[in-house]
Amino acid sequence: GSVRRTAQIPLRGALDDQVEEVCMQAARSLTRSWTEAGFSERRDAVLVAGRLSDQASADGDGFSWFAHEVVPRLVERIPWARVRVAGAHPPEAMAALSSPSMQFMGRMSDFARLYGSARVAIAPMRPGSDANLKAVAALLHGVPLVTTTWGAERIDLLGHPAIDVADDPAGFANRLATLLDDAAAWNQRRESLRGLLAGWE
Repeated sequence: GSVRRTAQIPLRGALDDQVEEVCMQAARSLTRSWTEAGFSERRDAVLVAGRLSDQASADGDGFSWFAHEVVPRLVERIPWARVRVAGAHPPEAMAALSSPSMQFMGRMSDFARLYGSARVAIAPMRPGSDANLKAVAALLHGVPLVTTTWGAERIDLLGHPAIDVADDPAGFANRLATLLDDAAAWNQRRESLRGLLAGWE
C-alpha cells in the first residue's frame, strides 16, 4: 500500500525532525493528506526546509543554490512570485535573503494548511542530501512538485508524469514559473498526482 511504499524509502544519514514529521503525518492517511483547494484558491511556492542551520550541509547548499541561482530567474519571469520557506532557525546569512519574493515562516506545525495554500512545492536537493521525504510529503498532499534529479530519485512514479525535474537554474525556474502561473499546466500535473497516489494505494 501507499503507506508502506513511502515509509520504506531508504534514507541516507539523519533526517530532520520536522521533515520526518510532515511526511509521516501525510503517509498515515492519503485520504486526509490530499488538499482539495484549486488553482485559484492557492498562491506561492513552498519549501519545507531541512537543516538550514548547517550551511555546509547538502540541504544548506541546495537552499543557497535555489536562492541565488533560481529565484532571480523566477522573479524575472514572474515578478509577483513568492516562495515561503518553512524551517526553524535559519542562519543570519540565509535570513538576510528575506525579500518580497522570499518569506521565512519559521517552524510550522500545520502542514495541511501550509500545503493546502501552496500552488507548488520545491525540493531543490543537491548531491549528498539526506533524503527525499520532503518531495514525498508534497506529493502526498497533492501539491505539484519541482525538484532535482536527487530529489526525485528512489520515488516510484509508476510511469506517471507527476514530478517536474530540472538540475539547471534556468530549467528549474521555468518549470516553477509555469506551475505558478498556468492553471492548465497545474491542473494537468494534479491529475497525474491523483493517478500516482491511486497507484500507491
